[in-house]
Amino acid sequence: MTALAKGRNVFGWPLTLDPKEVGRARELVHKALAGYQLEPTLLDDTVLAVSELVTNAIRHGTPPIELAVHVLYDRVRICVADASPRQLVPGQPGSHDERGRGLAIVKAVTDGRWWVTTRHPGKEVWAELPRPATKLPRWLVAGVPGQASGGHNPPAPIYT
Repeated sequence: MTALAKGRNVFGWPLTLDPKEVGRARELVHKALAGYQLEPTLLDDTVLAVSELVTNAIRHGTPPIELAVHVLYDRVRICVADASPRQLVPGQPGSHDERGRGLAIVKAVTDGRWWVTTRHPGKEVWAELPRPATKLPRWLVAGVPGQASGGHNPPAPIYT
């Protein structure tokens, strides 16, 4: 399945409760972000955060489940939404527990930049990973003093 067109630099996919969706979500996000020339660590951390958030939604959420990834100038933002009104509670796993570390992993790879918002019905879990400022494309800075020539007004910002 290809990404749903949600807007410039925004990708989204519906997911089912099948545990195989976690691997599919990782693959879809990796493919969608491949063209952005992200640093390998940022790409890996984004895919890891997606994996953990999708796993939580599949284990504890209610359909429909939706995954969205926004590629912004200075960050990559992930949103996983589901219809469950159940609050998200970070786990307190013991040293030998195999489960309950997902949100701790998300917190670690996002430098604590994750949050939950309510929606009707359900909730959205958001996470942001900082992205080093990228060099703007030539067409975007056309007409900006001291930048590439041509054009009178720069195009709209690349933020979505």
